[in-house]
Amino acid sequence: MKNLLQFICIGIFVLETYSCKEDRFVSSSMLTPEENRAVKSKITRSIPTGMNGRSVQIDPAFIDNIGKVSPEQLVEDLKRTGVNSVHYTVAEYWDGTQNDKLLRPNYLQAIKNSGIKIWLMLLGNCIYGNAIPGGDGWKMELLDPSSIDNTTHLYSFHNKDYVDWQAERIKNILNKANKYSNIFDGIEFAESYFPEWETIDAQSPKKRFYGDVSKSTIDQFADKYFIPKQNLTFETIKKNTIYYKQWVEFRSDAVINFNQQMKKAINEANPNIYFAAWGIGIKGGNLAGIKEYFGLDMRRIISTVNPDVFFIQTSSQDWSKDNLPSNYAIDYKYILDSIKLGNPTIPIGIQGDVVSSYHDKVTGNLDGSAVARPANWWLGFMDYTLSNGYATATFYEYNLTKKYGFWLPSNNINLNYKIRAFKDTIISSDYINFDPQTFNIVDRKPGYWYKIQTASQYKWIKLE
Repeated sequence: MKNLLQFICIGIFVLETYSCKEDRFVSSSMLTPEENRAVKSKITRSIPTGMNGRSVQIDPAFIDNIGKVSPEQLVEDLKRTGVNSVHYTVAEYWDGTQNDKLLRPNYLQAIKNSGIKIWLMLLGNCIYGNAIPGGDGWKMELLDPSSIDNTTHLYSFHNKDYVDWQAERIKNILNKANKYSNIFDGIEFAESYFPEWETIDAQSPKKRFYGDVSKSTIDQFADKYFIPKQNLTFETIKKNTIYYKQWVEFRSDAVINFNQQMKKAINEANPNIYFAAWGIGIKGGNLAGIKEYFGLDMRRIISTVNPDVFFIQTSSQDWSKDNLPSNYAIDYKYILDSIKLGNPTIPIGIQGDVVSSYHDKVTGNLDGSAVARPANWWLGFMDYTLSNGYATATFYEYNLTKKYGFWLPSNNINLNYKIRAFKDTIISSDYINFDPQTFNIVDRKPGYWYKIQTASQYKWIKLE
C-alpha cells in the first residue's frame, strides 16, 4: 500500500510538472480550487430550446444591399434552412435608445412573431462607422496606430467611462419605454478582447495591431502592481519577465470585468434576458497564447462570469484562409474540451464566417481569388459542430450570403453545384434524374441531405 501511494504521488507530480511546461501561465489559466467549487455550486441555467441548433447573424445595415428583401421573405429563408435563432448584429454607433432607421423594427417584429429567438449582438471592443461622441479619450492605442483604418474605432476595457457607457446602453435598450425592450431574448458582446494574435513582435509596422498600450492604461497597470511610472512603457514591460506576466493578468482582468459589468446591467434591467460571453478560436493555438494576445482567459470567464452561453468566435486568421474546410472546428477542440471540463453544463456556441473574405476580395479590399462558401459549406459547418459538442452554431452573415448566392435557394433549384436526387438518404449509382422545379423542404438530415416535396412526389436531394 505504501509503495502504491508513493507511485500515485510521483505520478501526480510528473503530470503537474508536464502541465506547467506546456502552459506558460498555467497558474492563472487553470481553475483554482475556489473557482472550481464556485462553478460546481452554481449550475448554468437552461436556455430555451430555440436558442440551440442552427443560427445566423443578421446585420440590419445590410438589408437594403440585396434588393430589399421583405420581412416575410427573410423569415421564410430562415425557416426553410432550419434556423432557430438569429444574432441581430449592430456594429455601428448606437446608444440604445429608439432608432428605427438602424434597427428596422418591422424585420425584428417579423422574426419575433415567427417564434425564432433573437440575440442582440453588440461589439465589445469597437464601433464601426461613426465614433462614440465624446469618446476619443476612451480609445485604445495600438503599437502602430496606422494598423487601423479611420472607420474602425477601438475602445479600451481599461477605461471605466467606456465600460459604464456600454452598461448604460443596455439599460436604455431594456427600458420598458423602449419599443425594443420585449423583442430580444438575449444580449451578447462579440469581440470582447484586445487585438491581436501574435502581433507584438511583428516585423512590419502596420501589422503591430496590438493594444491597449496608451499612457493611461500603463499608468493604471503601474498603480495596480506598485511599479514606478517613470520611463515605464510597453516595451519595458515586455522585456521584464515579472512585469509582463502581471501585464497578461492585468489585461485578462479587464476583459473579465467588462463581461461582469455587462451581465450585471442586464440582470438589473431585466433578469429574464440571457447573457452570452464570447471568446475566440485559433487553429494551432493554445489557451495560454489566446490569453496572452487577446486578454481572453476563457476558462476564467466561464468560472467567474458564469454566462448563460459561451460562444467561440472564429478568428480572422482562420476565416480569411481560402482553403478552410467546413469541419475546421475540429481544431478548436482544445477549447471546447477545456470549457466542458470546467463547466460541463454550459451551452457552447460557435461562430463561423461564410462571406467576409469573399466580400473583401470582390470589393477590392483583399488580394487573391474570391473563394465561395456556398450552402453546402455552411451546412457542413453546422452539421459538424452540432454533432460534436456544440449547442448552437451561427455564421456571418445572412444578407451578404444571400447577395452573393450562397444562401440555400428558395423556389427553383438552380445551383452552381451538382444536384442528385435519391429515393432515400443512401448514395448509389441509381439516382433519379432531377430537373429544377418548385419544391418545399419537408425534412433534413446531416450531410447536406434534404427531403423535398415536388409537384409529383417526395424525394431526397444531396448538395455536393
